[in-house]
Amino acid sequence: MPPIASLFFEPLDVLVFRDPRPFMAGQHFLARSQFPLPSVFFGALRSALFQAAGVRFNSKDPFRNLTPGDRDLLGDADSHGSLQLAGPLLASCRPAQRIEPLYPWPQDLDVELPQQSESAAKAPTAHFVVPSQRANGLRWNGNSLATLDGSLPKRQGGQKPKKPSKQRYLLTRHGSHAYAQASAAGKATLSLQKNAGEPDMAIPEESVLVKERRTGISMARADNGPDPRSVEDSMLFTVETWRLAQHYGFAVELSLAANSPHLSRLTKLLSAIDGTTVRLGGKGHLARVCVRHNQPLVPVFEDAKQGNTALKSWCLTPSLVDPQHTSLDLTMALGKTLQLGGFNFRGKKRGPRPLVSAMAPGSILFFKAGLDAGEITKKIVDANKKRGVDHGHLRCAGYGVQTLLPYPQKQP
Repeated sequence: MPPIASLFFEPLDVLVFRDPRPFMAGQHFLARSQFPLPSVFFGALRSALFQAAGVRFNSKDPFRNLTPGDRDLLGDADSHGSLQLAGPLLASCRPAQRIEPLYPWPQDLDVELPQQSESAAKAPTAHFVVPSQRANGLRWNGNSLATLDGSLPKRQGGQKPKKPSKQRYLLTRHGSHAYAQASAAGKATLSLQKNAGEPDMAIPEESVLVKERRTGISMARADNGPDPRSVEDSMLFTVETWRLAQHYGFAVELSLAANSPHLSRLTKLLSAIDGTTVRLGGKGHLARVCVRHNQPLVPVFEDAKQGNTALKSWCLTPSLVDPQHTSLDLTMALGKTLQLGGFNFRGKKRGPRPLVSAMAPGSILFFKAGLDAGEITKKIVDANKKRGVDHGHLRCAGYGVQTLLPYPQKQP
């Protein structure tokens, strides 16, 4: 179904989104943050909507008074209801204005380090890589630069790769459409220089968020003595937090499962949480929720299939697609991996979930020529659903969001 609303989460403090590594003061003393997973926002939103529907989590049976309709819409402790999320994306939102999403940098674009003679204010140029068309041409860039069948792909036009820039960028809505047009036309480069009067094509990630490290001391209970708390040796710890610039936060698209009859009820519940605060990104950290209607976030390129082109998938959220699975009909995959973990709090499988590799946001999957958008979308959805259900990272929570773009079958 089309999106019903877009929600903007404006942080009111620094946020912490823990990575899956163990964190024990005195042993593993650094807790890093990673880009928040979709399940963070799925849980925060459902909790806010549950409370608006009358659920009180401090009671013995919090879901007892939930109506059958609200239970079908929101679910309960054992089901996920009818909600469908897409996101999160970094975004900006000023009062009384629309949400402006920022998209993860596509991994088939390589930004070079500017030359010393170039002005620091000059916008960089990004270079497209040449997809492999061989049957065994799958190329996967994991946590290292190792690939499945040799060196990374060459750039279009035969340019010799130069030293890459360490600057990280995010594409704007305007930049995403320029990227799609350049890809469809088979261009070798994409200039990020904006024209007069036009919005930015891309912005540096550091202008949106800054990572801060905070150090503390873990206190241990004292069995005896006048002081009820004491400090033990080697109990220092450091937590990496995220601080976002003013008017920046995270955004998600919200829709309902097909044939769900609860649109009017969901609209009423969304009005109840508009402007309220939810707990997000660590204990005690809050974010303000802003609801916007008729403002879709995920880009759709209607003219994706143009002439003699094949299609590629641009991952906007973590995808559980396995790029080495032959049924996907891939020619190449570019991107990085991340590890998804978690904890099962209910059922027979209660306990830590096994770590599973996923494709990080910004990864690109190149599909063989001859497949249409419907076939590719079905392959991606089926792959995400299967591995998502197996490992607890559900598509309805926002995993596996992608958009399709064209690229030429034959490179110039």
